[in-house]
Amino acid sequence: MTDYQRNRLEVYSRKIEDIENHSGFFKKNLVKVIIFGVLFSLYAPTYVGEHNLRFGNSSPVMDRIGGSYLTAVIWALCVYTSFCLLGHFVFALQDKYRIKRFQKLKKAIEEEIAPNHTEIS
Repeated sequence: MTDYQRNRLEVYSRKIEDIENHSGFFKKNLVKVIIFGVLFSLYAPTYVGEHNLRFGNSSPVMDRIGGSYLTAVIWALCVYTSFCLLGHFVFALQDKYRIKRFQKLKKAIEEEIAPNHTEIS
């Protein structure tokens, strides 16, 4: 086994371990995600676009959607929740794909090393 192959095996093993340790952001930070979502949902209906302030015809989001503050909060909460769910599933799929790819590369190097060890022995 060359130093390059040994280094590659170590790198792939650490990358797999790193991905496994850092996956599941929403599960690990559930309280922070919920608190941020509540704050976002309470603030979003009163948001006024900065570019409209110069022209003097700005209005909050809740006025633009034509509903009450509670309706706007519920819409903001639904949008935030849908983005969080989408991110959770997309990030999980990406992590699985990356782990599978690194395991395949690691296995290829291990198979490349295996015949060399049997010939030398």
